[in-house]
Amino acid sequence: MLYNCNSGFRKYDSTTSNILEATHKLLVAKDSGCSSRVVFLDISKAFEKVINSALLFKLRQLGVTGSFYNLLQSDLSGRSQYVLLDFRSDHLHTNCGVHQGSVLGPLLFLAYVNDIGTNIKSLISIFADDTILLCSSKNPSDLHNTLSNDLRQLEMWSDLWSVTFNAAKTQVLTITNNPSLHPPLRFCNQALTDSVSHKHIGLIFHRSLTWHLHISTLHHRAMSIINTLKKIKNLLPRYSLVLNGAYVLPILAYGEIIYDSCTTTDSNLLESIQTAAAISLSSVVSGPHPTRLF
Repeated sequence: MLYNCNSGFRKYDSTTSNILEATHKLLVAKDSGCSSRVVFLDISKAFEKVINSALLFKLRQLGVTGSFYNLLQSDLSGRSQYVLLDFRSDHLHTNCGVHQGSVLGPLLFLAYVNDIGTNIKSLISIFADDTILLCSSKNPSDLHNTLSNDLRQLEMWSDLWSVTFNAAKTQVLTITNNPSLHPPLRFCNQALTDSVSHKHIGLIFHRSLTWHLHISTLHHRAMSIINTLKKIKNLLPRYSLVLNGAYVLPILAYGEIIYDSCTTTDSNLLESIQTAAAISLSSVVSGPHPTRLF
């Protein structure tokens, strides 16, 4: 029922699987001698801009009927809001938006953007309001034409359903040996910025398809936290291990299956984080470089 390109708010799917699929396709294209371009799009105020009447129409198109549809219709229709502070404002009728922080809200948003990939030739991948277009080709002209047509299709879709893309935050990553052969792309009457790197749902993509910038950023962030924990460990000796597990390990664990193919230099940088954390926890004095266990 729901489009497979959307990884958000779905069982057995995650940000990691979303990024892993995109990374795999980029690496396969590079090994095949193709150039690739990735357009990172951002939907402005995604949950607030869902038009309730249009959402109900799309739910019917997806086959939602009967008592469940009537329940949703009752929930989405005739809503109003007001501000309560030292006084209460007048009620204002609202005809758009789904509940944020609820179980049902994200599912309704998925239903609303379910047809976003209609007539799109490139790979389109979505996680919540973060959307990417990915296209590869050995011919720079074909690559540009395909993405330009797809961006026009997205513009028409957004106009039809009142979904606003933030063109100012939209960036392009071009993976190629000849960047000069790839002309700028346009979206919503704006020339898109061609970037060297871009952070997408937690991981930093670089046009070289290496993870050095991402791992360097992790190292700086983790070492900052380790140094802070080192200063307070005597105040909370029983919780040093817990704090390390809560604040340092998640930094290393997120997306590790993706950047595990990093260079030896970057791998040593990751190892140095774990070594620093171990020294901090054990209170030993830093000495010669320890022997790696693996």
